[in-house]
Amino acid sequence: MKNNLSEWIKPLRILPCLSGFLGVISCWGIIINRINQIALYSSLECFWVLMSIMLINNYVDRHHDAKKNPPNNFALQNENIFFWYVTIFWIIECFFILLLSRISTSLALLASTRAVIGFSYSWARKIPLAPGVLVPATYVLCLITPVLFGKTSFILWLFILSIAFILYSYEIIKDIEDEATDRINNYKWTIAARWGNSKAKDITRFTLTCAALVLLMFSGFSYSKLQSLGSLLYACLLLLSALRIKSHLVSSKKLVQVGMACFLLVMVLSYS
Repeated sequence: MKNNLSEWIKPLRILPCLSGFLGVISCWGIIINRINQIALYSSLECFWVLMSIMLINNYVDRHHDAKKNPPNNFALQNENIFFWYVTIFWIIECFFILLLSRISTSLALLASTRAVIGFSYSWARKIPLAPGVLVPATYVLCLITPVLFGKTSFILWLFILSIAFILYSYEIIKDIEDEATDRINNYKWTIAARWGNSKAKDITRFTLTCAALVLLMFSGFSYSKLQSLGSLLYACLLLLSALRIKSHLVSSKKLVQVGMACFLLVMVLSYS
């Protein structure tokens, strides 16, 4: 029973989605230095829509994922139930958008936009560069929520830019891992599948370095010593990942992913 439950939770990709939640909370904290009701509701909606996007991508790619090594055939083996699993998540997402519409029409429109972009991800796989760009774009649309209320600052945009670079790098790393199956029948237009793993790793090294440099700038402008320390340490991890990406792809991926979750957690704790 425990193993079966984990198979249903795994497609949600909780850690990246939780990072989205923490990221939105962090953006609100940068602007207002506290977490209010709007910040909490908008962050929860972002967490939910990201999980919904992960689920529908698993469902649409179920036949393709079964060809991977090792195969990921859980969605295919449970096709009918998985369809309703996805559907329930998207129905709840619609309720989230309705809830946000009672707070602000602009907030609901932004939520609807990122939901549509995220939903379309699985059908845009053959559009050049789209698979690697749509996921970071959806995250960024989550992070800019405070801007709707006329609340912005230079360090907010530094923070958002750094996260955009990190997420784009992470998507390329995932595409490198999936390069062999993505090439089959030109299933997905990715940098790795089109230009090869070596070129993709070079681009990832560049974007991770850019992310680290922007984080170092953020560290210098941050109002909080804890934030400055957290961003400085994470920038160092990103530079280490960039140096190791050629020969240690999997460990570099984990450093980027776990490091971002820890950094965002530090950001949120600095407002408590």
